[in-house]
Amino acid sequence: SIQMGSQETYYKELDADRFYIHSSPYLANWGRPESWGIGDSHNWGVWYGQKTFESLDTDLPRFMSEFGFQSFPEMSTIETYALPEDYDIESEVMKSHQRSYIGNGRILDYMKMYYWVPEEFEQFIYMTHVLQGLATKMGIEAHRRNMPYCMGSLIWQINDCWPVASWSTTDYYHKWKAAHYMMRDCFKEVIVAPKWEGDSLAIYAVSDRQEMIQGRLVVEVLDFQGNSISSVEKGVDVTANTSTVLWKLNREVLLAGGSENEVVLVVRLQEGDQVLDEKNIYFVYHKDLDLPTPHFSVQAGEENDEKFIQVSSDKLACNVMFCIPGESAFFSDNYIDIIPGRNYKIKVDTDLSPTQIQERIKIRYVH
Repeated sequence: SIQMGSQETYYKELDADRFYIHSSPYLANWGRPESWGIGDSHNWGVWYGQKTFESLDTDLPRFMSEFGFQSFPEMSTIETYALPEDYDIESEVMKSHQRSYIGNGRILDYMKMYYWVPEEFEQFIYMTHVLQGLATKMGIEAHRRNMPYCMGSLIWQINDCWPVASWSTTDYYHKWKAAHYMMRDCFKEVIVAPKWEGDSLAIYAVSDRQEMIQGRLVVEVLDFQGNSISSVEKGVDVTANTSTVLWKLNREVLLAGGSENEVVLVVRLQEGDQVLDEKNIYFVYHKDLDLPTPHFSVQAGEENDEKFIQVSSDKLACNVMFCIPGESAFFSDNYIDIIPGRNYKIKVDTDLSPTQIQERIKIRYVH
């Protein structure tokens, strides 16, 4: 039998030959540079330290066992604990459902860095999802780009024990926020993770496959009406189980005389006809984009007992969110950029008929 003494004694008697450090993180102070090089780390420089999201590319641990950013739950969840007269993030009800005493101010400060801050309450709530999604995406991509130095990325946190503004990526009712969709897509087996490095766009491919991929990289710059400004492509080899810079492209060459405020850069990695991953990159922050007002076409349908919507737009629409007020409908893709000229087919898990979906669906986007 094992005699319960100190933890060290207990571990040694259970598994005497295995090296083990019973702490997480190994060095808890995220402000100490030496903490990044040993064991696992928690990064709260983003959030508590007020560092930019870009700092996630330089504050790199060997294993990121905790990082995150807050958002509010979506409106249908807020409606379960607040009345319309409470729809102000500084109302007593909203403050009592805020998990962090600095949360409201911190969200506002970061939103001002990257986006316009909406005055209308429901649009502001939606924009907190977009902001949290951006932080999540930039963090995971930074960690994966820097493999094998960094070989792990864990989000704080996945869910909530009550309906509240928090760091969760799914709320109390298990509704996916933008960050949860971003997390799913950024943790795919193979991703492209482009990054601006000075005047160049460095296009990384990260692969967890155990065999090489022979693929094709397509890079296209489009204006917000869908017209091509520039386009290049080439065959690429993506090395197994590694992060590889596939191409570096000059910023001005990509712009080809276009305005950096009025274009989107689309990076696509293909293997034959299969698109392994695609990312949209912008030359400036969203708050500096001259975003147009899009007009959407939404057609709902059903095939083999599966409901879906087909969506298109005449102009670029960023981080498009679909919801059906009063229904717990789940969309297979959400908070996505809609490129003009494309048709997007998205599954909808709901008891509503296609006619009811089409009549009741609501769309939000960044503007």
